[in-house]
Amino acid sequence: MRTHDRRRLWSQFRRKWLADDGRSYEPPEAGSEVPLRLWVDHPRPTRIVFFSKDVLLRRWRESGLRLPSSWLVLERIGFPEPAYLKRVAELYASLRAPICFVGDLDPLDLSSFLALRAGDQDFATRRPALPVTWVGLSDPWLEFCRRHLRPPASLPALDMKPLEQEHWRVLGEVAPDVRDTIGPECAALLDRGKTLDVAGMSGIASYGADFPQRLLAYVKNAVRRAGPRR
Repeated sequence: MRTHDRRRLWSQFRRKWLADDGRSYEPPEAGSEVPLRLWVDHPRPTRIVFFSKDVLLRRWRESGLRLPSSWLVLERIGFPEPAYLKRVAELYASLRAPICFVGDLDPLDLSSFLALRAGDQDFATRRPALPVTWVGLSDPWLEFCRRHLRPPASLPALDMKPLEQEHWRVLGEVAPDVRDTIGPECAALLDRGKTLDVAGMSGIASYGADFPQRLLAYVKNAVRRAGPRR
């Protein structure tokens, strides 16, 4: 698809998404009243780790688990507005540390990842501006979860709303590399109109009591493999 066509398609969908305003699908923007939360425990973090929801952070805290002190942790729900994209870019410029994005397997979080990487909500025709690595739900994460699932538990897939299905189809046109980012199994699941969220994929009821610790180790390893400081 030509650059002009990608830009137009994404702009058309964003207008439709904004007009829906959360009536049939998650709203496109969380609003300025939702803060970008930040945790830092080191004068010079070596990784910036962005969580699209706080569910994992809460579960790890409740289990008495600590995140690496070398992480600068950011958390905010929703598609990032320009002010928050600017703030993340400023943090990166100060630290020159790789950014890792932990999100759900759904069009909203994938769009947030793409916007963060491009530094712009209109990411369809933008080159990556920041070194952002997707470490959210993906084929390796699914494989990890299956190794620890208790039978007869299965992966808790959710049904997409019609506008969400359209969102995924548009992403496939304007950002086709996102399929490689998540892997073929995850891409096929989204093609079938299904999503997976971190909350459902991390509940210990489907695993064992030690699963929070195992999942933290998995995420730490994925973050560690992100590119070196620039």
